[in-house]
Amino acid sequence: MRCVALRFVEDENIVDRTYWYGCPFPAGQGALLLAPVGSRNCLQLGRVERVYEGDTPPYDRALLKEVAAPAGARKLVAAGVACCELGGVRYDNKRYTRFQVGLAAEVLPERAALAAYGVTACVPAEDALPVLARERGCVLFYGRGAEGLGTLLIALCRGEGGAREALLRLGATQAQLDAILKRLL
Repeated sequence: MRCVALRFVEDENIVDRTYWYGCPFPAGQGALLLAPVGSRNCLQLGRVERVYEGDTPPYDRALLKEVAAPAGARKLVAAGVACCELGGVRYDNKRYTRFQVGLAAEVLPERAALAAYGVTACVPAEDALPVLARERGCVLFYGRGAEGLGTLLIALCRGEGGAREALLRLGATQAQLDAILKRLL
């Protein structure tokens, strides 16, 4: 089992401590990773202070959370199609959007290539908002407008003026936008 001790460099409340996390991919000392913090598991940026590899983790395995992704990991290539991940984008001074909620692509990749990523629904961009609001797994939306919709959703997370109104004009309801925000944040 690989574990890393992270120091959350952007959070003044916990910057003086390190926390152990399970890490499903190789990461060296000094690497920047995104990991869930606190009772709401908001993603924050952590720097690897120590790496442990062995059979017995340095902390109770039942209490270990898992690293979400390397910092800046926002693209996935599935069957040759580049998909933009909505996760890992900073939305305030220390928190980042969640991974495996939404992907945007110009064309629809083969569904088998998406299975390992947890994609549960593939919909055209114009139909994505209601599906994003209700679906539990990762939604891939594709086609014309997918990239623009992804940009609007990130702007919504950041509270940027006009994003909510633009999405409402596209046919989203207030309840759908609230549900999408709850999933992404």
